[in-house]
Amino acid sequence: MFLRHQNQQILTRIITEELKACGLNLALVCGFGSDGASVMTGKNNGVGARLQKVCRIVVRSHCINHRLALACSDANDTVKYIQTIEVTLRQLWKWLEYPKKAVQVSGSEDTESLQDKWLSTGQSVSSICRNLLAPKQTMRQFKETDATAQGLLQRMNNTKFVGTILLLNAILPHVNTLSKQFQKDHTCYTSIRPALESTKSRISEIRASSDLVLELQTAIQPAGDYASLELELKDDGQVEAFPKNLVVSYTTALERNLDKRFQEAAPVLEPFSIFDPSCLPKQEDPAFKKYGVDEVKVLCKQFQFDKDHALAQWYNFKYLMSSWKIPSAVLRGKDDLSPTEFILRKVVKEQVAHRINFPQMVDAAQICLTQPMSNAVVERGASAVKRVKTRVQGDAYRSNQMHFRNMPSLKKLPMVGGSDHEGSLHHPATKTDIGIQVRFPDDLQASRNEAQVSVETELDLQVQVAAQAVASNADLCHNALDAMDMGDVESGVHSDFEFDMDDD
Repeated sequence: MFLRHQNQQILTRIITEELKACGLNLALVCGFGSDGASVMTGKNNGVGARLQKVCRIVVRSHCINHRLALACSDANDTVKYIQTIEVTLRQLWKWLEYPKKAVQVSGSEDTESLQDKWLSTGQSVSSICRNLLAPKQTMRQFKETDATAQGLLQRMNNTKFVGTILLLNAILPHVNTLSKQFQKDHTCYTSIRPALESTKSRISEIRASSDLVLELQTAIQPAGDYASLELELKDDGQVEAFPKNLVVSYTTALERNLDKRFQEAAPVLEPFSIFDPSCLPKQEDPAFKKYGVDEVKVLCKQFQFDKDHALAQWYNFKYLMSSWKIPSAVLRGKDDLSPTEFILRKVVKEQVAHRINFPQMVDAAQICLTQPMSNAVVERGASAVKRVKTRVQGDAYRSNQMHFRNMPSLKKLPMVGGSDHEGSLHHPATKTDIGIQVRFPDDLQASRNEAQVSVETELDLQVQVAAQAVASNADLCHNALDAMDMGDVESGVHSDFEFDMDDD
């Protein structure tokens, strides 16, 4: 559903009306996910806040993909030269869009990728690392006549740019992996934290072990990948200090902003961590009895569970959960499922057996698994609809423009004749309209009842001028008549040559 004017009131009303039309109980709506627009996430008047007044147990969540994008954007804003890299790459892709320049990058498997301005930063960096020489050679050919090419070449043809690209190429693949995990058809809340911690750990390893200066020196050496760039790393302490400071500042900013953005997650979802079997103490441990009690109270308050019944069910459910054997692949993190998600899915899958003894635990598992943590699937669907709509509109427009009925100039094609040569059109001395009359079925009745009215559009005038210019050439006119086998036509008389659309 697409709305021309979108505001909080209209969106809230439409959502509630659609839910009612589907026969759903508004009181049982437990999750609402959206992007970070203020119209959605406003604390007091956002759509989520308005829905919460109607749906008491609903949990509002900000799309994790938007959170990740904002975290990366904030990190880039912290390190100014990273912003310069992004602007340079964007300008390079736009400059390479023109076919004249794109042809110069031939012979590369990444030519299409280089010209795609919609690539993510990670894919763009990876592409330019694999094929940095081709665009630079192209810019050298155009630098004398193209100011943009000269400016891009000056900005890219230095060790500072190459070193930063190498750093981004080492870090961004891990961020891209995290983004792909978040863009799955369904992402459980319990799998967000482990994936985030894994990415942060890899970024920390890069900061601790990466020697960007040595990597840059190896790349620009005669036997290196970028030897043809003819760059040289100056023996200057300030020049060598920049890559080292860049590694520390960028990785630190990225980790800090990831923590900042994902700490804003709904607090009510944190208690679902009690379903993590790796955190469950052993039965003989004194902490086993108190484990998860406070978290269950939070869930009861949010989802309006009976507290006494829920605590009693949780006390017994802990013993059942401790007896379940978790696959080793899940515990080692080699499976797509986190240990917590594995337990929740097992509870829901076997709910027929468990609902008798643990009805509220089953409800809690269903609520956690159905929380809309990402709207990537919705946005992909909207993008697909937009592409189809654009293509259909384009096809309809072209079909409409090419239709015979929408070409009024073809209904009456002006031809020329000569009064001095009444028996022939081979020598048109005086131009006379003896046009070919093309009649359509829906025009026949109107022509019988109404007098013929000559309405000439601008297109008609252009066609007549073009026809008169052609008529000045006697040979062309002669050849055209011979090809049509019309023979001689009397001057001043319209031809009886008509198209019968019904016969066709």
